[in-house]
Amino acid sequence: ALKLLLLGPPEGEAALRAEVERLVGREASVTVAVAGMVEVLPRGASKADGVEVALELLGLGPGDALALGDGENDLELLQLVQGAGGMAVAMGNARPALKAAAGMAVAMG
Repeated sequence: ALKLLLLGPPEGEAALRAEVERLVGREASVTVAVAGMVEVLPRGASKADGVEVALELLGLGPGDALALGDGENDLELLQLVQGAGGMAVAMGNARPALKAAAGMAVAMG
């Protein structure tokens, strides 16, 4: 799978994301990892999907995992692990949606 990164000034991020979402529709997912960086990925090509495959190869499940995240592109991974009873941790600088999805947040410092 390929990932497309679109970089621009943070103040233009919302408009860029909206236009990309309009163009790709349901064919791809659009996320923001850091301010000003819009990521476009094919459906089924997320961190959560990759971790599920790796865990399966190891004979483990999401409930056996510890996931850390700070960007929107980590949301599905944190939801997967937290939902399965594993440990999902949002970094202190994480977006509010990540902190809400994780079981805990840690301070940066």
